[in-house]
Amino acid sequence: MEVILLGTGGPRPDPRRMATTTLIRLGEENILIDAGRGVMVQLSKAGVPLGSINTVFLTHHHFDHIGDLYDVMLNSWLHGRRDDLRIYGPPDTERLVNTLVTQVYDKDIAWRDQGEPSFGGWKPVVATDIISGPVLDTGRWKISAELVSHGDGLDMSPAFLARWMCLGYRFEAEGKVIAISGDTVPCPGLERLAEGADLLVQCCFLATPEIDNEHLRRLATFTIACGDTVGKVAAKAGVKKLALTHHRPSHRRFHAECAACGRQAGLRRSSRARRGPHTDRGLRTRDARRPSGLRTIQPQPETTTAPLFRARCASGPACR
Repeated sequence: MEVILLGTGGPRPDPRRMATTTLIRLGEENILIDAGRGVMVQLSKAGVPLGSINTVFLTHHHFDHIGDLYDVMLNSWLHGRRDDLRIYGPPDTERLVNTLVTQVYDKDIAWRDQGEPSFGGWKPVVATDIISGPVLDTGRWKISAELVSHGDGLDMSPAFLARWMCLGYRFEAEGKVIAISGDTVPCPGLERLAEGADLLVQCCFLATPEIDNEHLRRLATFTIACGDTVGKVAAKAGVKKLALTHHRPSHRRFHAECAACGRQAGLRRSSRARRGPHTDRGLRTRDARRPSGLRTIQPQPETTTAPLFRARCASGPACR
């Protein structure tokens, strides 16, 4: 099993990072968590066949998490997807997907479906609205969702909050647990997701020194976890490995703070990126505290691309 962080940025454009998106690879299956900016380009760089994407789980409906969902739908088809693309997400996911297919890209789909028969005809996209609880069990892997807190304490109308739901996911396969926080601050749902996980992919928008005004303190309290809490969350949950994502474009002090977050959680930093102008060779490291057989690799990014992070579990081959 392999986990790849295809993007670790947020809504602001960042030449070093694409928007937050995570891929779980299990044999021939490729499961996407979110579909943010640059997802299909990053999949190509990671060597993942685009036609092999057949399941997507959305955490919430902010544009940096769904902005390239249309690209997943269309390019997975253009590259040979044979089965329905299944998309799961919080309420309104079905409406959102149906709007893309029937109102936004309907002419594009019809043109390619009717005018380019080599694509084999349109392969449908099937969306399902979900809430917290068990979501899917294929017999090989299963996934459940928890309600997390992303802006719930902000001054928004009750009518809007009734429609606003953000989810995190807990993925289980081959005796391993991968927890995906989604965008959240510490909350009971996040605690349940992370409990005993082999890997927690956790949002961390700011380093603690960057929380230096009232607006950012409010953001760290109500909107998205930052460096002051992420290590504590991992330590309390007994997480074996912590990967931070969803970063604001920042300065070097952020990276120092990320290492401090890991020390808070009792974790050794297991990978680092070196900037290389025209290379994607990987760096292999070992972490004394990680579960047996779990390896990490982070390719060296080009100066204009987002770094990729990979975690291979014991059942997979060694990183090269």
